[in-house]
Amino acid sequence: MTCDHPFLCASEVNILGWQLEGQGWFIGLLILAVILQIAANFVWVINGQVSRHILKLPKDKRGDYYLQSLIWTAVSTIISIVRVVLIGGNNLYIYLTILLGNLIGQYWAESGVKEDNYCISNDLLRMLQKVDNSKCSNNIRSDINKCLDRLSLELDKRKSYKMKQFSPYSDYRDKRVNF
Repeated sequence: MTCDHPFLCASEVNILGWQLEGQGWFIGLLILAVILQIAANFVWVINGQVSRHILKLPKDKRGDYYLQSLIWTAVSTIISIVRVVLIGGNNLYIYLTILLGNLIGQYWAESGVKEDNYCISNDLLRMLQKVDNSKCSNNIRSDINKCLDRLSLELDKRKSYKMKQFSPYSDYRDKRVNF
């Protein structure tokens, strides 16, 4: 059975020169397209986490993470190639399925993958190392100094709060009885 317009056909698809006819093949390719998109989003999110982690480490401490990054990049590339082959079938329903799979995959991956391992103290330490670094641009040093000023103000607020909270007279005020 041939369709009048292959772009809108829901019973046959041409993939890599193979004419796959029948609704079973068509539905199977749609399911494959959704699965590939969902997988692509998970791989993209996980590889992003690995890349962010690698780039926060000094070059001499990145070694073990390179292999993880290369594996996730390879998996991502394989998925991309298979998706391109599916898209090459040039069928509206496959395009729409890939879009739907991408939306589902993005939501599912971002809501299901564990949070990044993040330690702000390392960022603060790196920031402090840059304050007096002459290789650091004036803009960056200015931003760091602004940040340090704000942190200093917050620390001062907390110190004054703690001093009020633990004043020797606070016990007396809390225990007095109104007649």
